[in-house]
Amino acid sequence: MQDITVKTFQKLPKKLNNPVCIQGLPDISSVGTEAVKQIAEGLKAQKVMELGFSDLPPIIIINDGIPHLPAIEISFWKDPRNRQDVFLITGDDQPMTSRGIYTISNYIAKLMSERGVKLIVTLGAYIVESPPRNGSTKIYVATTHKEAEPLKNLLNLPNAKPMAEGEILGANGMVPALAKQKYNIDGAIILSETSAQLASIGTDDPKAIKTLVETVKKYFNLPIKNNHTKEQTPQATQEPVEGEYQKTKHQSSYIC
Repeated sequence: MQDITVKTFQKLPKKLNNPVCIQGLPDISSVGTEAVKQIAEGLKAQKVMELGFSDLPPIIIINDGIPHLPAIEISFWKDPRNRQDVFLITGDDQPMTSRGIYTISNYIAKLMSERGVKLIVTLGAYIVESPPRNGSTKIYVATTHKEAEPLKNLLNLPNAKPMAEGEILGANGMVPALAKQKYNIDGAIILSETSAQLASIGTDDPKAIKTLVETVKKYFNLPIKNNHTKEQTPQATQEPVEGEYQKTKHQSSYIC
């Protein structure tokens, strides 16, 4: 039996203004996770909830000498302009099984529905063999409703391309899909180009992270003043390990 435990840190305001949700859970690349963390930091969002789940990996994480179980963290930003409040979801890891991913994804979608969220955007990486070193990093967008005006506007952003086909694995794909199917919440998945080599050795891609942060900032008109993401993508210092995930131009699966 898979158990979800909830720890509440702060109560939400009684009235929320057009709340949206931005999620980036860990995957084969930490691009989406780090982007959400930077957005939360830039907004000075407050941690409101923590989800423990028995299907998260059986590891202990040490912070400042104190061990804790892996968890999924939900933060909240109250818009002082009273336009659009924001939930931000990230965490230490994703569930290990398909059942676990469905369970936690449905839980998150239901939770956001109960809070009045009408739009969920998830962030992740689009693995390519060799992204261009110069110029802008492309983003690839998949939406749950082609005709919804807010989602159509995503494709008008600079460097945005529709992701016409492929597969997205994990909760960053499942949450918006289930939210639309079961709770009629519109959703979008935004993936930023990163290299297969960096992803395979677990190296962050600051340029891809920065692209996601800037995209979300512009799309939601968020007052994020400080972004400390380095602009230059580090070069991988070793070849991908044999047997690890490698994305080629012929494959059509994307880890999000």
